[in-house]
Amino acid sequence: MRTSFVVTVVALGAAAFCGGALAADAATWIGAVRSHRSFEHFDMSVGVTASQQARRAVRFDEDREVYVVPSHYGALVAVTSGADTAASSVLWFKDDAGDLRNAVVPNTAMTPYKIVTGTTSRFEVELRDK
Repeated sequence: MRTSFVVTVVALGAAAFCGGALAADAATWIGAVRSHRSFEHFDMSVGVTASQQARRAVRFDEDREVYVVPSHYGALVAVTSGADTAASSVLWFKDDAGDLRNAVVPNTAMTPYKIVTGTTSRFEVELRDK
């Protein structure tokens, strides 16, 4: 009996901690959620030789932050710069109904990013007066 009580208390404490951490992260993103890192490797020819032939391909490695945007946002239609000093970018999406939504990605001037869409489900909208 005592062991099950301790396990229950520890589980509740862990759940509260994780919920708080998630809530803290949720407050820092607008439309785009940081997901993971993508390490990309590829070969690419850059430039031409004196005889105007393509140069031999060189290996490139990129380390990108991956952000997920909800699929119901629609298609990307524009990118603007953010108003902050952290060099963020605002991605503008237009859905099938013509509604625009923005997603803010921080520090795009210094960090390479990959933006992917995440399938959304149970999408609901509540309209309220101010």
